[in-house]
Amino acid sequence: MPYKGSNKQKDYQRKWYQRKKAGLPTRTTKLLTNEERLQRRRKSSNSSSKKIRKIRKIKIQHKFGKKCVICSDDYYLQLHRKDGTLHRSPTSMTNVQFEELINGDDYIQFCFNCHKAIHWLMKYLKMTWEEIEPKLWILEVAGVIKNKYHS
Repeated sequence: MPYKGSNKQKDYQRKWYQRKKAGLPTRTTKLLTNEERLQRRRKSSNSSSKKIRKIRKIKIQHKFGKKCVICSDDYYLQLHRKDGTLHRSPTSMTNVQFEELINGDDYIQFCFNCHKAIHWLMKYLKMTWEEIEPKLWILEVAGVIKNKYHS
């Protein structure tokens, strides 16, 4: 019991002793079952992972912006590794890996459709990011891309 004053503490102790003497349970709070304990644990871990995802999303937006590099769309933004290798999602990375992502220049942000197109170019046309990047500039000059890619 948290300390609230000597009179309240003495009163609590007196009532506790009377319950013990009468053979009643001295516990004032209900014991949790294993299922209730698991639910509490899941709820607290879910809320902390939600906070982590929210913080990471804000950091990614600060570093990469809130729009796709190619089409300026803000629909379902995804990070793409420039060398095309597979990588983990930023939400499942460790803190060290996430800090490397934020501090490095290995990633670029695309919307879902542009990300799919970049992967198609890399997979079927066997293009590297160094070959794709100048062609994006050509599309910008031609007016196909709304966003200024090179600043």
